[in-house]
Amino acid sequence: MANLALFLILWLPSVLVLAQPHDTVSTINQAQQEYQHGRYWLALDTLSQLDEQQADVQGLKGLIHYRMRHFESAETLLNTALKNHHVAKSSVPWLMALAEIHAQRGLIDEAKALYQRALLTSDNQALSLSIQLGQIALLPVSEQLPALNQLQPKLIALAKNVERSRLLLNMAAQAQRQGEPGLKLAYDSYQHVLTDASTQDTGLTAASLDGLAQLYENQQRYEEAYRLNQDGLAAALEAEDEPLLIMLEWRHGRLANTLQRRAEAISAYQNAIQHIAAIRKDIPVEYHNGRSSFRELLEPVYLGLADLLLQQARDSQSAQKTHLLKQARETVELIKLAELEDYLGGRCGVQSRQAELDHVLTATTAVVYPILLPERLELLVGNGAALEHVSVNVSAAELQQYSQTLREKLTQRQWRKFSISSAIAPLAHRTY
Repeated sequence: MANLALFLILWLPSVLVLAQPHDTVSTINQAQQEYQHGRYWLALDTLSQLDEQQADVQGLKGLIHYRMRHFESAETLLNTALKNHHVAKSSVPWLMALAEIHAQRGLIDEAKALYQRALLTSDNQALSLSIQLGQIALLPVSEQLPALNQLQPKLIALAKNVERSRLLLNMAAQAQRQGEPGLKLAYDSYQHVLTDASTQDTGLTAASLDGLAQLYENQQRYEEAYRLNQDGLAAALEAEDEPLLIMLEWRHGRLANTLQRRAEAISAYQNAIQHIAAIRKDIPVEYHNGRSSFRELLEPVYLGLADLLLQQARDSQSAQKTHLLKQARETVELIKLAELEDYLGGRCGVQSRQAELDHVLTATTAVVYPILLPERLELLVGNGAALEHVSVNVSAAELQQYSQTLREKLTQRQWRKFSISSAIAPLAHRTY
């Protein structure tokens, strides 16, 4: 979920709205606030009240579309804003966003040129350091950590304020991606933010605690990670930061499950899904090879909850067991419904008809509902109101390979020479 990316989208210099009528300034400021809190569609609605030919409006809309990963729309708006704008230094965030769009497409030389142009245009030290962090992300992996270490003293030398904290969060996130060699830099950077943000911004406090909790979870220091995560949750709730709450509640669920607190883990996963629903329409969605980025990024949250519900069902009696199995099925259905809404291109009223189907099944009809978890396959078998489940000890990767083999044989019209039973035979003995 884009919570510790470049932070360039949070840098909106005050010069952006200078020399504008009071109502225009007020409206742009309102849109900026909505944008910074991840309410992208609301920010676009706010900007629709203004003249769309104004460079400031075009630039901010471009940044919003960039954040929503509507790269083509963002690129058009940002380029138009640059052509129409006459205050060079306020265009720096637009150049940075364009650089990132080119980087996403693998156009590294073009991205470097845009960052360099932004650096030459900037007259603000903190903003220049933000540009340099973007440039470091384009370096070969082996060169990134040395460059980050070299830049750190310049960030620490800045006045303690929100901008410095955001830059340090950026540095910490980049260092964290370096694995073990980057741990010290990541830890130090998060600690600096924690000290700076304690009296300034609960959202930054929450972000630093989120980063530290992830560091400790990665090192399997689960109790320490749990405590940091709980502090982060309290700060994020105070800041009303829904995207960060998703990550913190998701980690809360993972850690509680690891610490064998299943009921607490289920509650945390349910909270994470509620936070996803709260900002569902603002979550950027892309498609790669037919798969939605929503599924790629957030499917583990839903499957994590479904897995816990299925485990709970296994230890429960009849009525409670059926209720838990239906909850698990409904949780997985939410992923499919979300993908269908995205595919249809709007927030259509897509609803599951599974509950209705349960009531119309005859006694001689059964419905098999597969739930594919990373390490096993769960088959829910429904007959009317009754619902049972069978576990198959096969990983998602193995099952995908079996399915791929079957598809290839059918596509090549070799089905007469190919026994489906032989393809699935290796799975048969795994049912328990």
